[in-house]
Amino acid sequence: MLKRFALPLLFACAAAAHADILTFGPSADTRILSFFPTSNFGADILSTYNGPGNVQRTAMKFDLSSLATSTIVTSAKLRLFGQTFNGGQETQTVDIFRINRDWVENQASWTNSDSVTPWANAGGDFVGTGGGQGVNPYSTTAISGNGTGQWHEFDVTSLVAQWVAGTQPNQGMMLVGSENKSFVYVQREATTSSFHPELVIDTNVVPEPATTALFGLAAIAAWRKRRK
Repeated sequence: MLKRFALPLLFACAAAAHADILTFGPSADTRILSFFPTSNFGADILSTYNGPGNVQRTAMKFDLSSLATSTIVTSAKLRLFGQTFNGGQETQTVDIFRINRDWVENQASWTNSDSVTPWANAGGDFVGTGGGQGVNPYSTTAISGNGTGQWHEFDVTSLVAQWVAGTQPNQGMMLVGSENKSFVYVQREATTSSFHPELVIDTNVVPEPATTALFGLAAIAAWRKRRK
């Protein structure tokens, strides 16, 4: 009897689970500058500039509340359109961390997460995979440019998977560039929407057990009908 139902159940499970490629635009993005520690640049370009006396970081948020916690994230890539700041040939290493304090796009600065609340750490509160401030980033990516705009991709799979599963709160990510290097990127407010930042997520959506059972019953019924 078990063998008779094995095939339709297999087809039912395959039909119930499905894969999607989803693209999200940021709900907030801003750069914060040590050179202007109390100023907000919420609608300006993004940057991982890192020069003497002028460190610039990029904070970004993506609203993923539409994804069920049962969604399996197989890959996630942050895509930014940008170039070297000075137009020269350059390679920069960019670390991505999880921001662990809420912040406001049009209020955040180097010193504050919003108009009244200071960061616990000047330059932003962000942690790596072990929960330490500014260490063990979720990803490290080397990007190259020559002053010509191009797309740069950053692997953020492990971070996005935590957000979707609900094991860590989604308060955004911080991009930190290597010393004496400079890249700038198009922000979400830019006029040309085709260059806006995007988060591309490959997912496998696994239904709840009750949903799978309904698919299974339907498949068995259809199989029995065909056998008659």
